[in-house]
Amino acid sequence: MIRLPWLTLILILTCCVLYLLDVGHWTQYDRASISQYFRFFTAAFSHYTLAHLASNSLVLLVLGTVFEKRCHSRHFFVLTLVVVVTTVMFLHFFLPEYVTYAGISCLNFALMGWLLSVEGARNPVRSITALALLVGYEFYVVVSAEKTFETIQPAWQLHLLAFIEGVGFYWFQRLGLRERFDALGV
Repeated sequence: MIRLPWLTLILILTCCVLYLLDVGHWTQYDRASISQYFRFFTAAFSHYTLAHLASNSLVLLVLGTVFEKRCHSRHFFVLTLVVVVTTVMFLHFFLPEYVTYAGISCLNFALMGWLLSVEGARNPVRSITALALLVGYEFYVVVSAEKTFETIQPAWQLHLLAFIEGVGFYWFQRLGLRERFDALGV
């Protein structure tokens, strides 16, 4: 029986729906509209352009599917919640130079950190290659975004934070905390 990655599909669908409804960018994090607290949660699912949405959704489909096949969907839900909340809070309190924020790429980077840790335990050479590709991808995204958009800059600090959270989640599972996590019903 094939197990569908339900949460991954729901997250991608949420991103698509918000993109279609986001006329005027009312779901994106905007430092000027910070009194609208819902933006702290909707920003991760909002996207600037169709290309931004498509690239993030494709990566999420691949990495989310791998995660959901290897772990329970509720673990993915917890990881998603942690990444969404911590990254936007970190942005708001520690990165005042960023005026706007949108996109699910931080979750993608958390999944990359987790997968890199899983594969690193099995095959270190493959992990170093994957890390090099990840750094290259990040460099490409930052450079291409700076050339394409004058006001939009990817927050590399948030990507790094989320990547570290993904690695931390792997160690959380590896150290046997996963069983305790399951016992709590989370």
